[in-house]
Amino acid sequence: MQKRKCSDFRPCQRCLRLGRESTCVDSPEVDRPVSHASVSFLANMSTATESQFVLKNEWSYHVVQRLWSYGYKAHELERLFNSIPMELASQIQKSFLALQTMHRMQAFNARLLHESGESCNRLDEGNTTCSIPDEWATNRVYGVLQFSFDPQTNKRKQVAMNARYAELHGYHQEEFLARYANHELDLHHTEVDSIILLLESLQGLHEDRSTPPAVRHYRVCLPEGHGGGLLMRTTTAKAFNARGQATKWTIVAEAISPAEYDAVAARHPAVCPLAFLAGDARPGARLLADLPADRAL
Repeated sequence: MQKRKCSDFRPCQRCLRLGRESTCVDSPEVDRPVSHASVSFLANMSTATESQFVLKNEWSYHVVQRLWSYGYKAHELERLFNSIPMELASQIQKSFLALQTMHRMQAFNARLLHESGESCNRLDEGNTTCSIPDEWATNRVYGVLQFSFDPQTNKRKQVAMNARYAELHGYHQEEFLARYANHELDLHHTEVDSIILLLESLQGLHEDRSTPPAVRHYRVCLPEGHGGGLLMRTTTAKAFNARGQATKWTIVAEAISPAEYDAVAARHPAVCPLAFLAGDARPGARLLADLPADRAL
């Protein structure tokens, strides 16, 4: 009898039917080929409990839970948020509080529409299906990641990526997807860089469908044994539903040289968060050379 293989859509329908979805997306060794150049999975709708995070400075666990739903490890997020000084944490929390208030108003408006007889089916919920086009699936320069969220529950719905995106972060494609699925992602940046990028992300809290894609340049930490790190350019585009709620993110990433980073930082520092927000004037080559020491801080 020929052994049936899991499909590229994880967890596959066969494993869901047999109650084996956890083994479908998580394997200690990646020893089977990916038959298609891009794979994706439907996320489970689990939620991190408040007891999973021991947070200082009165952080709301709902803020950390949103990042956990991306796929990061709970203890990595706990360490990051607890390293933020109290004064800075207070300012960040105020921004997130404003975002939560906006989300509550959007949910309230949606409920009013429903109660007034407006059919939910008539509302444009936005396309939340994650799928990498064929022309991007086999691309050896650009990595592509897509993930979608349910704006009502604030939970991840689906993730898809091509092989190049995983390679840029030092992983096999299927292993990287398994880490996303099981919330086993390490932070891809040093602790200080992660805080800077968290601050930079606050600028996008009030983006809407008229906002152009965001281009950013920064350094990325690779796993142990993969050469330390690299400099990366990312372009992030968001899709919104009719209520103005973000439903899907598409990220296109490419590795850049230190010379390319230096040229962009000199001409357009606003798209280089380390230079613009932290005043880090180190050239790209120095940022890479200092990465081991910066990771140890």
